[in-house]
Amino acid sequence: YAEGRNLDTDCRSSERTPVTLTLLEGPVAGIENLSGETELSCSVPVIELRATGGVQYSWDNGLGQTAEVVITEAGTYTVMVMDANGCVDTTSIIIGWSGSGGPEDCFPDQDEDGILDDVDNCPERYNPDQSDVDGNGVGDVCDVTKVRVAEAITPNGDGINDTWVIQNLQNYPNHEVRVFNTWGQQVFVAKGYDNTWDGSLKTNKAALPRSSYYYQIDLEGNGNIDFEGWIYVVREN
Repeated sequence: YAEGRNLDTDCRSSERTPVTLTLLEGPVAGIENLSGETELSCSVPVIELRATGGVQYSWDNGLGQTAEVVITEAGTYTVMVMDANGCVDTTSIIIGWSGSGGPEDCFPDQDEDGILDDVDNCPERYNPDQSDVDGNGVGDVCDVTKVRVAEAITPNGDGINDTWVIQNLQNYPNHEVRVFNTWGQQVFVAKGYDNTWDGSLKTNKAALPRSSYYYQIDLEGNGNIDFEGWIYVVREN
């Protein structure tokens, strides 16, 4: 019943009015784990959740006002559920991380060159161009322990093997390279060779004929021959 009352005089009305009250059940917030996983890992990079129990939903952590969300970081996630009567309830779920480190360790790029370590041909040194002159699978910036001498050049202007490449000579700043024809005549010599010899004479740039040429490489420039062998210049007849 409801009755009237004067709050100043505390006088009460002799009449009472029957009142019917309806007790509304509030929403029961729930979270369904659509992925069935409670821990993120390198093999489980995302977990999908769905809020239930209402008609409107609001997630914390900046996930927005939607029933379904995608979780990519470990933490506690809370959702507020509202029913059609404006009543609310909240619930939370904890998403963990399985394994050492964190998500950033799943796809590491330790040299920060934009190439993931598992496909980087030199993961410890910055080399975004992935240059690999000798094609051995080791990036040039890492492949510094051994001098590698190309055995042939095909100077036809197609951009493939047009010049004689000697890898890692830059690690020996005093080096000297010499090339001789089969009669022992020196046809090319360079200190600080930059991989640009295209099978032409050093003096007048005349194209040398198709043949094998004997080379010597003095790494320290002290007269000792550290590498020697034959380089074949291939030309069209």
